[in-house]
Amino acid sequence: MPHKWLQKKARINWLADYHFGGFARTKEPLREFITAFNQQQSFQIEPVYTGKLFYAVFDQIRQGRIPANSRLLAIHTGGVR
Repeated sequence: MPHKWLQKKARINWLADYHFGGFARTKEPLREFITAFNQQQSFQIEPVYTGKLFYAVFDQIRQGRIPANSRLLAIHTGGVR
């Protein structure tokens, strides 16, 4: 029997609004987020792929769109980390 959480219907949300102007482009909120993240965590993120992914996830949490105790799968499609 699968785990209880696998029995629930999966919901996929495509977040396409976190491109910050396109490939390799940034804006100040993204740069500020990456700087703060890199100072607080034990690994570094960059602005092309990983920074945008993490910014989107943290922003969704901040806005309450990802509820507390949610299981989250973020698919990283590029970058070096």
